[in-house]
Amino acid sequence: RPLARNAGVRRSGPEGLEVIVPAYRADIIHPVDVVEDVGVGHGFERFGKALPRAVTFGRPDPLTAFGSSVRQVLIGLGYFEVATLSLSNPRDQFDSKGQAADATATAVKNPVSEDHTLVRVSLVPSLMTILRKNKHRELPQRIFEVGDVVQDSKNLRCLAGASLHSKAGFTECKSVVQSFLKAITLEPEMAQWDLPGYVPGRSAKVHVRGVEVGAFGEVAPSMLEHFELGYPAVVFELDLEALMRLRETSR
Repeated sequence: RPLARNAGVRRSGPEGLEVIVPAYRADIIHPVDVVEDVGVGHGFERFGKALPRAVTFGRPDPLTAFGSSVRQVLIGLGYFEVATLSLSNPRDQFDSKGQAADATATAVKNPVSEDHTLVRVSLVPSLMTILRKNKHRELPQRIFEVGDVVQDSKNLRCLAGASLHSKAGFTECKSVVQSFLKAITLEPEMAQWDLPGYVPGRSAKVHVRGVEVGAFGEVAPSMLEHFELGYPAVVFELDLEALMRLRETSR
């Protein structure tokens, strides 16, 4: 049957069809979602009751499974997991660190709030926001998040943690990062490096076999003031995708 001129499906090759997904169908994220829609429209009861000729078994996405395993390590180190929004704003993402706004950051075209105007490029400001909202709670507070950020128009799965209390310092954060990486069978290499948003001389980059995988350090007073925190804090952020690849190549 010939296709309508403006239909959502068009021919692709002699035997294929290309499905054009409308923008409002945010639930279509995989070809199998299109197959499900076809099944619903056709009626599952009309497919018959024959057993499939091939038996297959599902398995978790490797990065998702790795993220689940690292959660258990952080919980064992005394951190509490949180989940925050993927949207943020330039004040928290850049101004709080004394950085110029990144022109490559993914902006929201029609934001509903001035607090949610771009997709975050780092998890750390999201954790600092959680600490600000819970500053009336007792200390110490240690939280972490496994989540996605967008850098250079690419999604990255990261792990970040923050610790807030009167004696939070560089040594504490270094020992947590070392313990975490050794728990996932990786040997870290740390090099002192002054990074935006950290106290000068109290921050470091983390490498594994020469590959940069993250950073950690003491939060600068200006950043603490931005998030209205009255106690010292230390934070770390690691690239989970890089860590997963390094662990796989070491086996």
